[in-house]
Amino acid sequence: MFYFVLAAVVIVALFLIFRDDHDRRYDQRSGSERQYLAEKQAPASAPRPEPRTNARKTMEAEIAGLRYYCSLVDIGPIRGVVRAEPDNAHDPRAQAVVRADGKLIGYIPRAALDEFEAFNPKNLPCPFTGRITVDTSNHLYGTLHITQPGF
Repeated sequence: MFYFVLAAVVIVALFLIFRDDHDRRYDQRSGSERQYLAEKQAPASAPRPEPRTNARKTMEAEIAGLRYYCSLVDIGPIRGVVRAEPDNAHDPRAQAVVRADGKLIGYIPRAALDEFEAFNPKNLPCPFTGRITVDTSNHLYGTLHITQPGF
């Protein structure tokens, strides 16, 4: 019992010594450090500006129509260009996704065409990188990271 009380007294004494040492070091901070801490704790005076939306250089999209143009052999990373296909019988706004070897693998979905046209207003061919994956039911899915032309 004596050793238990002695150990408790030593622990409390060490705690008080280290706490006093910490407080002393805190008070000895330089002026710039105190100013930094005061600014950090002060509320922000002005909200940060929102990022500019017209500075976007990449766009993400899915690939529509993979099941018509690709098979399980095409699974993996891909790269190529997204180019306009104005003579498309189904949609004159169609944007074809063409692999680097020239194989058509699909299209930008119709739901994403407005966003793509805002992203690429001059309708130039855009390079992309992406990936084709397959789920457990052997359905193909493709995702693209499209870059604006010239970047």
